[in-house]
Amino acid sequence: MTFDRGWMLAIAWMPLAWAAWEWTRTRRRLALTLKCLALTAILLAERLKRSGVPRSPDDAKTLAKAEGCRLDNIRERVQPILASFATAATSGGR
Repeated sequence: MTFDRGWMLAIAWMPLAWAAWEWTRTRRRLALTLKCLALTAILLAERLKRSGVPRSPDDAKTLAKAEGCRLDNIRERVQPILASFATAATSGGR
């Protein structure tokens, strides 16, 4: 596995170390396992996105869907809704 950024490699082990540390301290082991797997999946997705390896059509679809869920895209979608609330407030709710 290769990473384009050195700091990603430095933190790649952290979800597993955190899970090992918390394993004896918690009774909610399923939740801990799911959190650890989610963090690991995020790191692996970041590696896949930036690796430059040719992607299969399924990989391309997954990355396109993930890009659609990014915070900056959501912010652009929410702005018209927030603007309509501001307009309603200034017009007295009518």
